[in-house]
Amino acid sequence: MIFRTLTKYQVATIALVQFIAMSLLGIANAINSIVVACKANDGSCGSNTLTSLVYFLLIAGWFGFLWILSFTAQQTRSRKLAFVLMGAEGLVAMIALFNARNHVDLLGLTTSVIDLTLAIWVIILAFRLLRAKGGRLVVKQPRRRRPTSSL
Repeated sequence: MIFRTLTKYQVATIALVQFIAMSLLGIANAINSIVVACKANDGSCGSNTLTSLVYFLLIAGWFGFLWILSFTAQQTRSRKLAFVLMGAEGLVAMIALFNARNHVDLLGLTTSVIDLTLAIWVIILAFRLLRAKGGRLVVKQPRRRRPTSSL
């Protein structure tokens, strides 16, 4: 029941899940990158740490922006914001697909696949919000049959 509700209504909830997941995976990727650079012992340990930190902050900021955008689109039921959200998530999906095809390690592939999946999910929900034309999103319930009395 919860999954059905999330797939029908909550664009902002899935965008929050995307923000949390990509932030945690971003931390894991940054730590992995720092460890690999420091093990190589080529003198780039400090600069790679700074670069990884800046990259993580940019990624977290971008997904935070997408979360705020999706929340605003959901609350105001704005078609324009839903369209902008679809475009931004489309860019995320294209980058995640590119990264998945050109991954370096298993962690990078996992991150890209999760990112792609969540981006597509948000795009689908934003499209449903766009189709609602500013109205409520109505879930069609299957008809319930009346119990027949067998007397």
